[in-house]
Amino acid sequence: MHTFTITDPDNRENPVVELSTEDSLIYHGTHSMFSPRIEQQGFCFDDFTADYGAEIRSIVAACDELYFKPDGYAAAKGFSDKNCVYFSASFLSARAYAINVGGERLDGGLRAADAFLAFARDKHLLERQAAHWVAVLKQHGRPHAATERVLFNLRTTDVVRKLAKQVENAHSILSLAIRDGYPVVYAVHDERNWISGTDARGTGDFHKEPFGGIRLTEVSSDRIVARIEYPNGISPNSE
Repeated sequence: MHTFTITDPDNRENPVVELSTEDSLIYHGTHSMFSPRIEQQGFCFDDFTADYGAEIRSIVAACDELYFKPDGYAAAKGFSDKNCVYFSASFLSARAYAINVGGERLDGGLRAADAFLAFARDKHLLERQAAHWVAVLKQHGRPHAATERVLFNLRTTDVVRKLAKQVENAHSILSLAIRDGYPVVYAVHDERNWISGTDARGTGDFHKEPFGGIRLTEVSSDRIVARIEYPNGISPNSE
């Protein structure tokens, strides 16, 4: 496996093309915290979901208790039941994905946690949300157990405080996990022709790639051609 270290956060070039390989390649953007296991065991959906799953689920559960679904909630909860690891025919697409701190799900969990804590610590926001659900119940003119539970939670200081502490603890664990990490893009040998008609070695030309990327259940580590690492991060402005 070749390793390329890119120190310029704005550098968009694909260094793998310098290998002059004739192999077709696909790419996966991730975080260095996952690198040791990826390079030993390969890519596997179950491994990715297991990492810090308890902390991410606790953040999602707290949001559900207040029916608060901020930015990052959907990614943290997981919006795919495909049980696959996603790859891209485009280096730049994978590079853009690697901007997600710790991967899309963990990044979403951190963003959702930040928003939840801001919400839970603002008395006026809680009161406004409670008033909204009171109006909804009056409008429908009949009891609704799920809505009444949310309303109770919003109005109960001890419940809100407990949920905020739950999210704060999870946020601390996740923040510590990613603290010293950085974005990584893996180039993988497309031995099985998972893509066709696409020059995956280029930095573009991914119009034939399936929406959402190339879904694969498992890819062994011996198919990894290169690791492109960004110790100084990737600038969002360079996407």
